[in-house]
Amino acid sequence: MNPDERNIRNKGYNGFRGAMHIGIGLLYIVVGGIVGYFKSFGTIPLSNAAAYGITTAMVLYGAFRIYRGWVYLKPRS
Repeated sequence: MNPDERNIRNKGYNGFRGAMHIGIGLLYIVVGGIVGYFKSFGTIPLSNAAAYGITTAMVLYGAFRIYRGWVYLKPRS
């Protein structure tokens, strides 16, 4: 199999992988937002530092996953 055939076969996998990264990234951002939202109404018994630390970490990691998915979906030249 020559490299051109291999690149054609990997396009479908890279597209799926990119979409998966974007979906998981959005999920991390939503869950991080939910933790922050519930903390602001006192539903979750966490300290402010723990709740906002978890929220910040999840949103940043979600943004990283979305970026990584965008890199997989971006056409290579």
